[in-house]
Amino acid sequence: MKHALFSVSIVAILCAGSAMAADTLPLKRVTLSTSGLAQFEHQGSVTGNADLTLPVRLDQVDDVLKSLVVLDDGGSFGGVSLPGREPLSEIFRDLPFDQNALQSPEDLLRALQGADVTIASASPISGKLVSVTAETATSKDGHDITRHRIAVMTKDGLKTTVLEDFQSLQFTEPQVQDQLTRALAAIHAHRVQDQRTLSLSLRGESTRPVTISYVTAAPLWKSAYRLVLPEGGVGEGKTAYLQGWAILENATGQDWNDISVTLLSGNPVTYKQSLYESYFRDRPYLPLRVMDQLMPRTDTGSVAVSTAFSKPLMKNNEQRRRAEMPPATAMMAMESMAYGGAADMAVAAAPPMAENIAQTQSAITEQATAQMTFRFPQTVTLPAGNSMMLPVISRKIPAEQLWLYQPETNARHPLFAVALKNDSDTGLPPGILTLFEQTATGLRYTGDSELALLPKGETRYVNFALDPATTIDRTTGHDRTFGAFSASKGVLRQRIISTQTTTYTVKAPVDETRLIVIELPRRDGWELKTPESVEGDIEKTETHYRAKLALKAGEIKTLKLTLEREEYETLSLGYMQPGDLTARLKAMGTSLDAKTKKAMESALTLQADVFAVDAQIQKLEQNRQAIYNDQARVRGNLQSIPSGSDLAKRYLGELNAQEDQLKKLESDRVLLQEKQEAARAKLNDYVATLEF
Repeated sequence: MKHALFSVSIVAILCAGSAMAADTLPLKRVTLSTSGLAQFEHQGSVTGNADLTLPVRLDQVDDVLKSLVVLDDGGSFGGVSLPGREPLSEIFRDLPFDQNALQSPEDLLRALQGADVTIASASPISGKLVSVTAETATSKDGHDITRHRIAVMTKDGLKTTVLEDFQSLQFTEPQVQDQLTRALAAIHAHRVQDQRTLSLSLRGESTRPVTISYVTAAPLWKSAYRLVLPEGGVGEGKTAYLQGWAILENATGQDWNDISVTLLSGNPVTYKQSLYESYFRDRPYLPLRVMDQLMPRTDTGSVAVSTAFSKPLMKNNEQRRRAEMPPATAMMAMESMAYGGAADMAVAAAPPMAENIAQTQSAITEQATAQMTFRFPQTVTLPAGNSMMLPVISRKIPAEQLWLYQPETNARHPLFAVALKNDSDTGLPPGILTLFEQTATGLRYTGDSELALLPKGETRYVNFALDPATTIDRTTGHDRTFGAFSASKGVLRQRIISTQTTTYTVKAPVDETRLIVIELPRRDGWELKTPESVEGDIEKTETHYRAKLALKAGEIKTLKLTLEREEYETLSLGYMQPGDLTARLKAMGTSLDAKTKKAMESALTLQADVFAVDAQIQKLEQNRQAIYNDQARVRGNLQSIPSGSDLAKRYLGELNAQEDQLKKLESDRVLLQEKQEAARAKLNDYVATLEF
């Protein structure tokens, strides 16, 4: 089957593509960060005016618009242009056909109905395209085929031909030819849907270096470590071999060829912003004002004649002058006055343009602000979509083998751990750490651990396995000790010392020594009392105390760690429980000085008077409650017997007697409360005189 040929110039399309093509500076540096960003730096030389292109993935355009930096030493930067977010939609919006019309010749012809065409066939046809109609025909081998009949209105009338039979069709109008060229060139230029090409315009005369740098989202680079312990383990002052690797990937869609790679480990503040989106500001809708229809009033004649006509009085010469102006001139004058006159309008004029900002270029340093930097001396070649490992550290590092007891992890056994001290010039980022032990037959895998961020000069513990050969028993006890009294300005206080003592009983394996590190949680307001049997100083972390205990093979040792808290209680002697103050004085024993003891004994005497009245009030309340309960019984009985009976009269008499008792008790309660307040006031007045 023959297919029609359209004379849409492919040369024009290629020329349009060549016009958009320009030099792209080669990628020279990549800086990957654990913050999820990557900085890309292109470097090269340009001569004179130059237009550079920068292909960018669609999801990275916002980041590029936010961070793009252009350094042109000796030239000037003319700007950046790029297609819209939906470039093909914008282009086809102004064309008489959509992108689907270019899927087949018949679709295009239907979309351009009415266009001037010339069809080259056995009988050439020229005129306006009328229609394209599908019809079914039978091929030579007897199969049904679909053909398309084209109808053209010529000067001699309507003529038809079959699309699949003629040699070529040409749109004779230059405008239609140009529209097709634009559409096909746009499809070719934007054939990669998820990519946009930024065009950078540089202006200058000489040959000069140019740098383009920008930041986009990128996969995090990961760190992984290997630690090799020497045969026999490591102790204080010994070293182990640490090897660290960085795992990175090229997810840019472009190959990296001989690229300088730098890794950053830190946590900078980063943002995203939709700079590539189109935003429109809403405006209020102003309805169309239509002049009201005039309805003149019907004249019914006059009833009187005025004796004179007078003009309205002008308030000043300015109003008179405006009244004499033509309407347009008067309106301009009123607007001028509303804005403060010509002088004020001059002040509101647009400010002059700011001076051009000088371009600066900062050198890349080895230590970035608030981040750890790793720069590799060799260049890297990494195809798009591939990953690779690069060595970060490979050296001996101070290490000490120990056993860390974390009760929340395992209450019975400690963890085998290694203390690593970073004596290098830079910190080590966090990552997974795999432990090997050197043996006579080679390396032996021991376990994995997580290495937290290790700043230079600091030490971190890494745990690898549970040690079932070492057992630890733990018991905890609490105590509260009363301290000295103090009194000032009517306030009596007592010092209270609370303690929490945890006892650890540790048993080492029969054939191995152990250096146990016991962790005790820290508590706000509590301090650790240094035990006598601890090895070295007590280490303090953000959440725990750490105490070391050295054991020989098969040895059993006990360690007590005591937390202590000192606080003061304010005592209100008039409202304390009976016997509380006596118990406090007895608990202090001989530590109570004579002056304080005498003052407290006098206070006890006055306090006893308060408690005595309290006891009487409580007994009175008990009696009154008993009467209330009996009254409820009597009233219940009254409801179940005939009114006016002898038993009813008896119950009524009991109720009257009980009411008399309640009245007497209420009177007694008032007197006792007055007595209680007097006793309490006497006690408080005495406390107010104390000062020690």
